[in-house]
This record gives sequence, C-alpha cells and structure tokens, in this order.
Amino acid sequence: MSIRALSIHGHFYQPPREDPITGEILNEVGAAPYNNWNERIHAECYRPNAELGNFEKISFNLGPTLCEWMANHDRPTLRLIAAQDRANVRRYGVGNAIAQPFNHTILRDCSEFGRKWDRIENSGRRLKHASRLCHQTGKVEPTCQMIASISNQATHI
Repeated sequence: MSIRALSIHGHFYQPPREDPITGEILNEVGAAPYNNWNERIHAECYRPNAELGNFEKISFNLGPTLCEWMANHDRPTLRLIAAQDRANVRRYGVGNAIAQPFNHTILRDCSEFGRKWDRIENSGRRLKHASRLCHQTGKVEPTCQMIASISNQATHI
C-alpha cells in the first residue's frame, strides 16, 4: 500500500502599509468597504480561517508585519491562531507554524552570507517585538510565546 499525502502551506504576509511619518495606515480606496487592505484581507481571510480552525490543519507562517498588525488590531484572532498551533504540539509533538525571514526573502535563493545576515540581524527584531507585546500585557501570553518561538526557530534556519 502506498501512502498518499497532500501538504498545504499558508504563507500569510502583509507588507508594511504605514505612512512613514505618522505610522498610521492611510485609507486605501481599493480596499472598500474596508479602510485599508490589512482590514479587508483580515476580515476575508485570516479571521475566518482562524474561526474555522484551519490553522490547525495546515503548515503556515505569519509574517512579522502581519503578526504585529494583528496584535494591535485583533489580538483574539492571533491568540486563536497560536492556540491552533499549540494543539498540534500537544497532538504531534511539534507545531505547524514555521518561521519566516523578517525581510521576506526566499532563503534558498540567498547566498550563505545573506541567509546568515537575515538570521543574525533580524531575529533580534522579532524577539524585541515579542518582548514588547509581553510587557504591554504584563504577562507571557500564548501569542508572545508563539512569536518568541518563531523567532527562536528563525535562528536555526
């Protein structure tokens, strides 16, 4: 008997959209009826998939800009995604969330120097972000643990 399997990986990423002066996301007309594309894609993709439990069923990564946006705008959905990853840790001994390089580079296409630079330079940014989230709440939340875990994995790519 041959084993057949299908692996699905969700690469969830949103580019930085903030105005560099104000730090706010401006109104994006094409995203109507939402104010901007982050809100629209979140409402149409990330939140419904989290509510359906789909993050528990696929391999996935959340880009750091998306993760930060979710932490600031819909923390319950981010917690739900982290819970679905933890369910796989309990069930299989390993989660299904994987790290994404901060620069959104395709590591297999980078030189060895490029891969090392991304790990060294940018994993610290993730850890600082995770630390900031934890300090905002005064406790280590599952969301912070997931971000810190992903950050730690990034140093071992």
